[in-house]
Amino acid sequence: MNVNLNASHPKRAVTNGKSRGHLIFLLFGRKSKVLVLCLLIISTTMLLLAQMKRTPHTSSGDAPSVESSRFQYNHQQGSMLGNDSTISGLFGAEANSTQYNKSTDLNSSTKQSSSLTLAQRSEIFVSVCMQHENRYWMTLCSENFVDAVAQPLAGGKDVNVIQIGAHVGFEKNDLIANALSSLLDSIVNVTQNNNLRRHFHWTFVEPSPTNYQQLQVNLQKHSDICDMNSVNAAILPDDLVDNPGEMVFYSIRDTVHPETGFDSLSGKQLPFWVTQISSLDRATLTKHMGPFKRLGLDMEDYIVETNVSSTSYSDLMQQVLVHTDKEETPLLVLVDTEGLDCSIIQGISPSSRFLPKYLIYEHLHCQRDALRGAVQHLINMNYLVHPLKENTIAIKNELDKT
Repeated sequence: MNVNLNASHPKRAVTNGKSRGHLIFLLFGRKSKVLVLCLLIISTTMLLLAQMKRTPHTSSGDAPSVESSRFQYNHQQGSMLGNDSTISGLFGAEANSTQYNKSTDLNSSTKQSSSLTLAQRSEIFVSVCMQHENRYWMTLCSENFVDAVAQPLAGGKDVNVIQIGAHVGFEKNDLIANALSSLLDSIVNVTQNNNLRRHFHWTFVEPSPTNYQQLQVNLQKHSDICDMNSVNAAILPDDLVDNPGEMVFYSIRDTVHPETGFDSLSGKQLPFWVTQISSLDRATLTKHMGPFKRLGLDMEDYIVETNVSSTSYSDLMQQVLVHTDKEETPLLVLVDTEGLDCSIIQGISPSSRFLPKYLIYEHLHCQRDALRGAVQHLINMNYLVHPLKENTIAIKNELDKT
C-alpha cells in the first residue's frame, strides 16, 4: 500500500457486485468529482435514514488494556484544540506520558457520548469526503465507512484499525492516514467530545527493526490523534503457521533514511519509497534494482538480512484488538507485506472471529494464482471486491443479516 513504483497490475472484473460509488465512477469518470460527491451524499443520507429506523444505538463500558507498545491519546476531557495547558487532569501528573494507563477509569469519557443525529452524521461525511479525493478513500466513503467509524465512537464503543506492514507510518504516499486523522478531527468537532479519540485504536505492525524505530518516533509525534499501538513482527498466513518464531527478513540498510531515501553512505538521493520494499521474499527487493543502477550503486550492497519475530494473522488480532463488548471484529485491516498479502487473505478462515468489515490489501506483488485465489476467497466470504491500481478494497456485505 505504501509503494508507488509506477507499475500497475491489470484490473480484473472480479467483483460479485458493484458498489454505488464504484458505479458512479464508471458512469461519470474522474472529472465530474463534484457531481460524484453530490450523488454520494444523497445516497449516504438515504442510507443513514434507513439505518436510523432499524438500528438502536447504545453506549457500552470500559475498554481493557493491551499488553503492547502503546501511544495513548492523553488530552484532557473537553480539550478541543489540543491546548497544551489543558493536557494535565485526565491522566494527572503522567499526562504527557505515551504509556497506556491501565488504571484510568474510562467511564468519564463515555458519560457525554450519545448517538449522532442525521445532521451530525451528514456534516461529518461531507467534511471528510470532500477534502480527500484519492480513489481509496472515495471508495470507503461510498461504502458507509465514515458512519461506521463515527456512530460507534459517539456511542462509547471501540473502533479498531490494524495496519500490517506500516513501514514508518504517516508517509506522504500512505493511502488513508491523513483522511483517517481528518475523520477523527471532524467527529470531535461535531460532537464537542475530544475523549472519543481514546476509543479509536490504531495498530501499526512493522517487522523491519530500522523502520520500526522510525515508526516509534512518528507515532510519538502523532500521539494526540488517538490510541496508537505498535507491534514489531512479521505477519504470516494462518494456514501456514504452526509454530511462529523468527524469520529471515530482507530490508534496505540503515544508511538509507526510511522517509527521505537519502543514502548517507554514498551521499546520493534514492527514491523516498525505497525502504518500503522490505519483505520476507528477497526477490521482491531485487526486482527494484533500477534506482540503484541509475545512481551507479549496487543494490546487493544495500540488502540486509535480519531475523525478525513473526506471528499469524489471528494471533496478532488476538493480541491487539481492544473492545468494550463481545465484538472482536476489526473495522478496517490494511495489509502491505510486499508479497504475502494474497496468501494472508486466503489464510483467513470464513469462520474467523477477525473478519474485518473493510479490508485493503496490496495485490501488486501477488502471483496470478494467489491473486485470483484471494479474490475468490473474499467473494465466497460475501465480500464486495474493488481492484484499484496496486491495491484491492473489499467490503463485507452484511445485507443478508437480519
